[in-house]
This record gives sequence, C-alpha cells and structure tokens, in this order.
Amino acid sequence: MYFSNARLSADSEDRAFIAPDVQVINATFPPPTATIPVPEASYIGIGRDFYALSANFPSGTAFNWGINLAALNLSETIAQGRLLADTFQGSRKDLLANVSLRNVEIGNEPDYYKRQHPETVNGNWDPTNYTSYWVPAAKALTSIFDFGLHADEGTTLWAGSFATFADDIVWNAKAALEAGILTQDRTAARYTKTWVEHHYYGVFGGQITPVGSLMDKTSVRHNMSQKISSIDAAHSAGMTYVLGETNSFANHGVPGVSNTAEAAIWGIDHLLYSASIGVDSLHFHNGVGYRYNVIQPIAGADDGTNTTSRPHILPLYHAFLVVNEAIGRTSDSFVAELQTANTTLTAYGIWEYGMLRRVVILNSNVYIPGSATTVRSSFNVKFSNWSAGNYATVKRLYTPATTASHGL
Repeated sequence: MYFSNARLSADSEDRAFIAPDVQVINATFPPPTATIPVPEASYIGIGRDFYALSANFPSGTAFNWGINLAALNLSETIAQGRLLADTFQGSRKDLLANVSLRNVEIGNEPDYYKRQHPETVNGNWDPTNYTSYWVPAAKALTSIFDFGLHADEGTTLWAGSFATFADDIVWNAKAALEAGILTQDRTAARYTKTWVEHHYYGVFGGQITPVGSLMDKTSVRHNMSQKISSIDAAHSAGMTYVLGETNSFANHGVPGVSNTAEAAIWGIDHLLYSASIGVDSLHFHNGVGYRYNVIQPIAGADDGTNTTSRPHILPLYHAFLVVNEAIGRTSDSFVAELQTANTTLTAYGIWEYGMLRRVVILNSNVYIPGSATTVRSSFNVKFSNWSAGNYATVKRLYTPATTASHGL
C-alpha cells in the first residue's frame, strides 16, 4: 500500500515556523475535548529533520507539502521552502529517494485568515490582497525548488486552497485569476499547474443530523454544483482543478452518520459526481479519532465505531474500493452521470476509449431494521439497447443498515 498523492499540513502549515534549534518538532496543543480527543497543534516549531519524516512513508508516496503564508512574512515562507527543498532535492535526497515531492502549497484556506489569523491579517482582505502576497512567495520559491526542465514534470505549485464554505461568491478561482495570480509573474505562473479548493457538506456543531441527509441525491448535486464555475475557470486557464480537502461534515464528522454505511454511499456519489463535473482529483481529510475517517491509523482512538483495540478501516473506505474498481486502470476514460427520474436511485457510466465499460448504481433509501424504514428497498433496472447474448459481471456493496459501522 502507498499513498499516491498525500497532502500534508492543512491548518498546520499556517501555524508552523522554522525553529533552527529544534531537531524534529516542537508543538503546542490545546486541551482535548469529547468531540476532538486529539486536537490539532496550535503552534508548530519546524526542526531541522521535520520534513525528513516523509521518508517513513511507504515507497512510491508522492507528497503535497504546505508552507506558511498566513504570517504574511516572505522571509518565513522562503525559509520553510529552503528546508523543504533541501530535504527532498538537496542534502537529504538520498534518504528520500523512494518518495517524491509533487506539489508545494503556499497557505491553507486564506479566505479564513481574518478569522483564524487576526494577528497578521486585518482590514481589507480579499482575493486581490491574497494574490499580492501569494505571487511574490511563489516567485521566490521558483528559484529554490527544482521544478524540472519543463512545466509538466517535477514539483509544481498549488494555488488557492480556499475553504469556500461561507463565501464562494467572493473567494473562487475566477476572482483570483482576475486579480492576476497567473499574470503578475511569468515564472511563477509557469509552475502553477493546479487550482485548489476545499469542500465539506456541512459543519457539525453538535446538532442532530437526520439519517439519510448526507447521502441525499439532491444534496450531493446542490453542494458540488457550487464548484462548477471555479472548475470551468481553472480549466480555461490551463490548470487542473483539485479538491485539496474534502469529506462529509467539517469539525471531524457527525457521529452516527459520517462513520456509518451512509458515508460509503455518499462517498461513492461524491467521488463520481465530482469526476463527472470536471474535478481532476480529491483529497479526503483524515485525522486521529475523526468520525469521517477513511482509516483509523492508530489503536486507542475513539471514532464512534466501538473499535479502539487496533487500527481499522471505517465504512467510507468501501467507497474507495468501489470507485477504484469502477474507474479502471486506463488513462483514457471518463465518468458521466446516467440520468434517472428517481430521487433515491443514482447511476454513473464509465467509458474507456469511447465505449461504455462499467456502470455504478446507487440506492440511497434509508434502511434501519426495527424502525419505520425496516423494509429494504429495491429497484428493477433495465438497460436499453442491451443485445441478446451479452453478459456482464454484477458486484454488490452490501450494507447491514444505513446506520451500520461494521459488516459492510
């Protein structure tokens, strides 16, 4: 197993500062709570060997490392870039020969800086001001990293990483492009290959979330359709569009929803619908003890599945299995939604070399034995133009109940 493209840092990158007297890391953490048993660090001192920890990942892992922009201190951004470059491409490159640095992200969710980093960001803060800080940082990094002889090889830059949860109208790809993020410096633009945004389906604050609302077909389309304008703007500018951080509900997921079979059904729909509207790749957020995890990486962390004795998978993992098999291994394939009139029946087709090869069908009806939804629903699905004598393999994702955390 390896992580083909692992994004590291997120909030941490804008809370991190070079600490030359530290060997590895000096971090400060807020106290744990029932909702967040393993909180994120509020301060990280980056030691000399910090980035070299990447060598502990499985061979073949490609990294997207983030560095600090929120400090609005170009010297700090450059210092982190120098240490990161030296680790992967300089004095430590032999140690990290089996992994690679694919992308460098400058800043995480800058549209939230006024709220999360008021010590440095105040007054007028918009995509234009963001661009005025991001471009000089990107320009400086182009002389530090080995970006390859051509723009399509080696390490590249990620731009944006907007949260875009509360203010998509102001903070989006179109606004940053109009502010000149790809025109203010030609060299920086040459190696800025990806536009990144984040996306969650809601924010969990302890309120009750009805079972079935996460995997609701209409909700999935309404949520992701908000990204179409940014996707189109990024593609028109020659960039790929990536969800650099995504999952069900922000604040680490909703117990009884994000850690159940419902998350598996939602995950399949979310992944395939995203592909159908032009999202090039997605990075699912994961943390110790989070209710929306794909995997629980350590023993002893309570993610609500009553499995604390060992590391384990969560129901969302099954969405990755289904989608991974459905999309196949070719480099010439695309996904499109097959329209259905039913609000709880969803279908996708996967074409390879222009021919329909696989179909994924989802039933998002709630099923909870012993409740008002005690009968498991079913559909008869008919394929038009199916020629007599043709055969297909049928595989089923079995879920004991919508609310099940085990037995998938």
